[in-house]
Amino acid sequence: MKNILIVSAVLVLVGAGCVGGSSIESELAEVLAELEEEMVADDLIEVIVFDEVEVEAEVESEPVAASLAGTYTNYSKDAVASGLLSDETVVLFFHANWCHFCLEADADFRAHIDEIPAGVKLLKTDYDTQKALKGLYGVKYQHTFVKLDASGGAADIWVGGGYDELVDHVE
Repeated sequence: MKNILIVSAVLVLVGAGCVGGSSIESELAEVLAELEEEMVADDLIEVIVFDEVEVEAEVESEPVAASLAGTYTNYSKDAVASGLLSDETVVLFFHANWCHFCLEADADFRAHIDEIPAGVKLLKTDYDTQKALKGLYGVKYQHTFVKLDASGGAADIWVGGGYDELVDHVE
């Protein structure tokens, strides 16, 4: 487009020179200088805009730091205690290896590992071996989630779901 403008300007000025006079060369030089300045300015603007977009893209693509996201780890008494002492929202996930829905939920949590809300500690328990823990919270089915209150009691219990349901229950 810029090249077409330059060529058009040159043709107009040359045509004017045929009709007009000897100062056409100076006018042509002025017009070409102005067009060149505009082109340089446009190129600089494009470079600046491109650089800003590139910087924004780099910022957006950075992974969320582990300290800013919640965690998803295996259950332990120490993990529960440290979560409660640090005022984190502790959620127990009663998982069974033979449960298709549990496996899907596990995959969903792993896929969203950096998106688990900050301050949430999701702990995967073994439904088949953690009998005392199931009894403590009255868990009857695998794929059950128990959100703990500050004293370690059950604040919320739900069955089923994955990442989206976890977020709904902890916010």
